[in-house]
Parts: sequence; structure tokens; C-alpha cells
Amino acid sequence: MKTLGIAVALLILAACGSTSNPVSRQGGRANVLLALLQAKGTTDQFNFNTITLVGMDGSVRASTSFTPAAPANLGCIGAVPPASAHVAAGKAFFADGSGAVRSLAPDGTVTLVTTFPITSAQQMLSFAVSPDGTTVVAGIFAAPVNALTCNGSTPSGNYTFNAYRASAGASPQLVYHQSWSQPPSAVMAFTGWDSIGPIGTYPTVYASQGGGPASTLGALARIDPTTLKATPLGDASSCLVWDSNASGAFVCTGDAATGATATSARVQTTVSVRQPNGQESWRFTVADENEASSPFLSPDGRHVVIAASAEFVFAKDGTHGMLASGFSAGGWLDSSTVYGWTGASTGSPDGTASYVALDAPQAVVKLGVVGRLVGPIQL
Repeated sequence: MKTLGIAVALLILAACGSTSNPVSRQGGRANVLLALLQAKGTTDQFNFNTITLVGMDGSVRASTSFTPAAPANLGCIGAVPPASAHVAAGKAFFADGSGAVRSLAPDGTVTLVTTFPITSAQQMLSFAVSPDGTTVVAGIFAAPVNALTCNGSTPSGNYTFNAYRASAGASPQLVYHQSWSQPPSAVMAFTGWDSIGPIGTYPTVYASQGGGPASTLGALARIDPTTLKATPLGDASSCLVWDSNASGAFVCTGDAATGATATSARVQTTVSVRQPNGQESWRFTVADENEASSPFLSPDGRHVVIAASAEFVFAKDGTHGMLASGFSAGGWLDSSTVYGWTGASTGSPDGTASYVALDAPQAVVKLGVVGRLVGPIQL
């Protein structure tokens, strides 16, 4: 299996894409907001301390600040903190450094949902919220200080993982506890929730010497809503799962192969779209100078946007095309609109929130707000 610390490829197209005014192009997207994490008043670009909801006209509808979790001290490897915000039930949910999970509504109302027991900077919290916003599940992974020394030795101390469930407005309940005296081979993290139940990564990369916080790290897994135990989605050795939609359908990529043509060698990446039970619905191959990665499956399961030397869009009917130069995809606003960012440097979480409609793939609509993309909120 290939290294999962994969940055989105730089976009290089012969034709230049245009930039549209957000007010003139929002159209039927007026009832959609985009949630972003921002780092305000700090030089640490990964120190997200603000959650903001922005409309498709570029206006900020709601925003609130919070105290983020301090990074764990893991020695000669850098901690990769789980995502601290998600969208569900028409709101943005975010966690602070004390383990408190709150929601931000489009009208600006901030509500305390529950608080998970964080007592040390060595604890890393991941969480997910049910689509109706009534249940929050969480995992807390803890590692000893200086877990990997620079000489390669490991210090004494326990590694632990606790899984919790909480009803909105109530205290969390411990579901199970795990403990290891050595670094565990696999640990779970929650990343979201679809119509079937929670999803996450298993194994999860909680630390890296090369990937860092801006990387895509971990293998997508389905988490049983009762036991909160993880089962990998698909077989990562043959098809690495990257993304799923609300129905539970998912998209994965196989090993890339290089094939020679009359003019150049192209890297061929096979991409498979599968039903929640793993049965394949459709597939396609990306032939490009770079290996394709970071695919996102549309809500209706009929399109995939995927990065190579450009952002490509493939359709179930066999057609495909490219999105505008300089635009990096982050997901789907709806089944005909891709959201993402423009203007971010490689490895940076900060870019201008933007979107591209499939009916105008070369027109980038910039929203004028910079931050780490969380996801769309349907009003």
C-alpha cells in the first residue's frame, strides 16, 4: 500500500480558468453555506481557533472563536491532530481543547452539545455527529510524552484509546477502553457519519515525520454504531478507499501502472465507485503524467472529481473533463457543484474558499474567505 501522506497536486492546465462574481453565480446555491476553520491572530497556520459559516454570495453568516487543543508532544515525530469540526443537522460542530463539543447555527447561536474528558495535551480527540445532530461519538487516543525519541527508542508509558457515546445535551458514556505498553499497530479515529452509521479511519496515522496536518492519512473504515468498533471499507491492498457520500457508497483507487504511448508515458490509475456493500457500480481509468489521488464522490454517486496534473471530473456515463486551473477540490456542495479553494501554497491549509459548477467547469467562483474547508450546510 502506498504512503497516504498525499498533498493535492498542483494544477497545470494549458487553458486559464475564469473567475466569477459570487453574487452573480450563486443561483440555486443560495440555500447552501460552507463551514471553514480559520487560524486568527496566530502565526501557526494549523492552530485553528475560529469556525465560520460563509454563504455562496461570499458573505459571512456566522462565526465564533474557541481555544484549540494543544499539540501532543510525540518527540521526533509530529502529531497529526484529527479534524476538530464537522457539519450535520444544518450546523457546524466543533471541539475545543477542553473536549467540549459545541454547535454553531447559521443564525450565530452557539450551543454546548457535550464535553469529553480531556485532561492532558497528550490526548487527541476525534468525533462524529449523527446526521440529525442528536448523537455524538468520540475517540480519545493518548500517547506518552516523547513517544518516539530521536535515537529511535520508545519511552515507558501506556498508549490508550477510549470510545464514547453521548446524546446531545448529556454527558458522554464510555463504550470501551484499550491500552498498550508499546505503540499500537492500529488505532481508530472518527471522521464522519452517513446514512448507515459512523465512519472513520482504521488504522489511523496520528503522527508523521513527513505528512503533517495537511495530509490525507489513514484508511477509511465503517464503525459499528453500537460497539463503536471499526471494520475497514474494502481491501486497501487492492483498492484504497478515499471518500464516501451520505448514502454510504464509496470511491477507491487501485495501484497505478505506467503505460507507454506513441508520444509519452502515462500513469494509469484505476478508480472504482462501489455501493455500501462493496459491489462495484462503475469504474474508470485516469491516464495522466501523474498518479491520480484524492477522489471525491458526488452525493448522487454519478460523478467523481480527482486530482492528477489537473482536477478531473469523470461521469458514470463515460464522459470526463477538467476543472479550472488553480482550483483544488475539497468535496461537493451538491451533485453538480464542487467546492474547494484557490491560492493556497503547497502544504498550507489556507486558501480562498471557492466553487466550480459542472455546467461551467472553467469558471471559479471565489467566496473571499480563507480557511480549512469543513463541509457544506444545507439550509
